Amino acid sequence: FNGYLFSAEPSRRIYSWGWNYYGQTAHGFTTHNSPKKINTEEKFQAISAGGQMSLALTGSFFFFFGHLARHVINYLSFN
Repeated sequence: FNGYLFSAEPSRRIYSWGWNYYGQTAHGFTTHNSPKKINTEEKFQAISAGGQMSLALTGSFFFFFGHLARHVINYLSFN
């Protein structure tokens, strides 16, 4: 199995688990077989998972996790 999943609580806290070779679950590079809370106090409004990276949105910020995330940030401009 090389997939990974995200789940949200009503409080908008996010959990992730599964294959994590590229860091796409926001837990470093450790793979977890059961849900683990993403360690932040941010309340997420949306999250998208696919391939080797993930994107999460709060009211003010974008978070990128996984492969190529650092390169994507270089192309974004925040005013």
